[in-house]
Amino acid sequence: MQDQECICLKNFHRAGLTYGGHFTSENFLMDTCGSMRFGNLSKGVINKLEDGDIEKDTDRFVKMIREEVFVSVTTLPLDIIQWIELIDRCARGYDDLAEDYITLKDGYRAAAYFMSLHNMFEKMETTDNPTYEKIKTKLSKYTKWKKGVEAPDGNTHLKETLDFIDPATGRKANYSDDICGLLKLLGNTRQHSARAKEDVFVLIVAQNFPRLMGDFQKTCKWQGKGKGKGKGKSQREGKFKVVVVVVVVVMVEVEVEVEVEEAGVGEELEVLVVMVLLEVAEVGEELEVG
Repeated sequence: MQDQECICLKNFHRAGLTYGGHFTSENFLMDTCGSMRFGNLSKGVINKLEDGDIEKDTDRFVKMIREEVFVSVTTLPLDIIQWIELIDRCARGYDDLAEDYITLKDGYRAAAYFMSLHNMFEKMETTDNPTYEKIKTKLSKYTKWKKGVEAPDGNTHLKETLDFIDPATGRKANYSDDICGLLKLLGNTRQHSARAKEDVFVLIVAQNFPRLMGDFQKTCKWQGKGKGKGKGKSQREGKFKVVVVVVVVVMVEVEVEVEVEEAGVGEELEVLVVMVLLEVAEVGEELEVG
């Protein structure tokens, strides 16, 4: 749910609007279809986005997660800590990653996403070797992983995969003792020892390499994003036209028409209208921001 709250807030910023940090967890409402929207807002809270407003909303959002969402938790889960770190860095281009963070997905989606990243990384060795080598260097802390897997208390699934003898060749697979070998082992574990056990697979990774999924996703996306851009910003850039029209007694429908120019490509893309539902105090109010 936290990732949906983040998306909701970021879409609002892209619409050129802000709450100036004046919101709580009670303002994030979920409908019966599982869609997140803002509500229970005081009149006058919504304003046109100005310098410093994104930081105010971001600081308030992080504080809300720490103090309101996990109010009864003494120590935040590691995946939430990593995610909050990304939220704090959104001004430096981590927006997309914070909204689509792998460790906040359910087991099936996290496992599938991890495998797609792994496949992309393997192809990079021949299609984009400089980026491939940069990712390896960034993840060099995962070198010497075999010692932990081969230890007496090492994970059974990982051991089975590491020691598996291919009937066709009569040999074990070769796993280098670096990030490449570790990712290969995890990929093979997902396909064999932990096949069709998405939740088990995610737990295996989380328990043995707690930060790996997040580190891998962050490094892959950041290296790909930073290549040739020279700006250090999110790929979402452009101009926004926002029309807010009251359609029912206390509900407002916000239509966001966006023209996006992808940095480094120069191609304009039309993004589907973003719908944000808001509550307001009066009916018949119309607001244009542009």
